[in-house]
Amino acid sequence: MSLSEQKTELKKMNVPFFKASISEEEEQACTNVLRSGWLTTGKETHEFEKEFAQKINSPFALAVNSNTSGMILAMEALGVKPGKAVITTPYTFVSTAASARHLGADVYFADIEKENYSIDPEKIEEILKSPHGKNVAAIVPVHIAGNVCNMKHIMELAEKYKTAHIHFQAKRVLDLPEQSETQEYFHFMQQKQSLAAKAEWFV
Repeated sequence: MSLSEQKTELKKMNVPFFKASISEEEEQACTNVLRSGWLTTGKETHEFEKEFAQKINSPFALAVNSNTSGMILAMEALGVKPGKAVITTPYTFVSTAASARHLGADVYFADIEKENYSIDPEKIEEILKSPHGKNVAAIVPVHIAGNVCNMKHIMELAEKYKTAHIHFQAKRVLDLPEQSETQEYFHFMQQKQSLAAKAEWFV
């Protein structure tokens, strides 16, 4: 087959980027919100916050407007500020690091594991053991493409070095570790693990 013929065949292909499965119940729920007069916050958001908190066994959940807002809240709650630092992965959206910089903190990048593209716990410990380690207020692992970070090891490091961690669930929802000094943070987006308007959850 010639290159021209290959191009013709490719043009015939119709592969959707994403095909959502939406039920009548979901359509009605959206219509109810649109007709309620509340496009942000409001009764439905408060009810969803309560249900989501119950689902993940948390005393509360807070819906915010963006990834960055949720991350800033989580970091600020854990004492990320000037003179402090966070450890995160270089393979993540810019707001993970930008949120720490917004609060005046430094950012140390721990490289990823080649097998699953998630942050490497051994690289995290190298930073924690270094002179910079004493300034670390939080570790921020980020799950990538459905691959789960080694949370058991990461949480052991957080306990060992007396630092907090922010469990940023961008592409893995409800994959919860045992509780420690942590903030759970969920990011819903069309391309990710659930169908939802873009929303963030800080719990």
